[in-house]
Amino acid sequence: MKKIDVLLLNFGIENTIQPWVDRDILYAIYTGEKIEEVEQVYKNRKFDLIFLKISEGVTEGFRVLDYFKDISPYSKIIVISEKPNFRDAFQYSKYGADDFRAMFRNSLEFISFIRCSGQQAIIDNIKVKFTNVFRKDALLLLLMAITETALACLVKTKGQYETIDHMEGVSQYVRLICEKLWKKKDYGEIFNQKYIEYMYLGSKLHDIGKINIPERITMKPYSLTKKEFEILKTHTHYGYEMLSAIEQGVEHDLHEFFKITREIALYHHENYDGTGYPYGLKGKDIPLSARICALADAYDALMSYRRYRGAFSHKKIRDIILHKQNHKYDPDILKIFRQYNKEFKEISSIFRKNAETYSHKRIRIQCAWCKSLFIFDKWLPYNEILYGSHVMCPKCHKKLQKKISNVSY
Repeated sequence: MKKIDVLLLNFGIENTIQPWVDRDILYAIYTGEKIEEVEQVYKNRKFDLIFLKISEGVTEGFRVLDYFKDISPYSKIIVISEKPNFRDAFQYSKYGADDFRAMFRNSLEFISFIRCSGQQAIIDNIKVKFTNVFRKDALLLLLMAITETALACLVKTKGQYETIDHMEGVSQYVRLICEKLWKKKDYGEIFNQKYIEYMYLGSKLHDIGKINIPERITMKPYSLTKKEFEILKTHTHYGYEMLSAIEQGVEHDLHEFFKITREIALYHHENYDGTGYPYGLKGKDIPLSARICALADAYDALMSYRRYRGAFSHKKIRDIILHKQNHKYDPDILKIFRQYNKEFKEISSIFRKNAETYSHKRIRIQCAWCKSLFIFDKWLPYNEILYGSHVMCPKCHKKLQKKISNVSY
């Protein structure tokens, strides 16, 4: 899976940023001290993001802008100044820099800005990519754009590893269901290879609306309150609106794809018995695309750990879907799951992490910010215990990114 290529020019790598660089799976970080080094080592590599560090009045950055305008015209170039002033900001903006910023106060702030910039750079490039290919290449490019955009956007709403696994897992289950339904006589006229490919790609974006949901809700380590859950449910509308906006900027006629993708984003939480959201649709009133994605999403969600529970086994999930919650799903899709559930298990073994990577012990933590003590649930992954990347204090709502004090197992 392609990473977002980021070049840090004149930065070096601090010890505090190195652990993130080493273990990050979404961003590929490259470094260089001089433009000559970049030309020699990376040759004609095209970077998605370029961060250029300058001192006051230094004009060498203009040469960097000239160089990358020629070999990588769609790169987003951000100038970081140790001594920012209006004159330099004006000159670099006039010369083609996409942004001009003061030097960051610490490494965590810098990492956060890299991630946000990466999200926006990928989204901004979607229209450019579509308008520079022939129609016959649109589907292949669409796959790249969808995958990159979804990864870049959703990385802020969930843990990186869970997000990537979840998107790929759901899309694989969706494709499996579609291929099996295609063989049924009642669905033969609906399905074809193009429809299945659109379903596979579109299902990757079923939760893209969560980019607009506050992190205090998406990253909350406990069950949501009623008010918080109402806010979370709006991600279906946000997803629909975002996909509609993207479609307007695409010159190629991909109306069928975006129709399917919008249906999935808006209706994948509707239940067959009418108890779902956002509209409480029932039965065949729910689009087929969303009915398929609903079961795929449910299976993968149950297969995943949550901060308030562990991951369920395939046997337990099969019992939940076929018996305890069968009223939620289309009977025809349930038949497919009943008949081919072993293939679901095979797919999950590829895209889900081993349960042994999670801690099974309760953890006593003191917040490094407000000093309050709290007990964290027993299903926190070990790497998150170590780095505190997704631990949030229930009192002050700050993520414990700097350190975790008084951790006991």
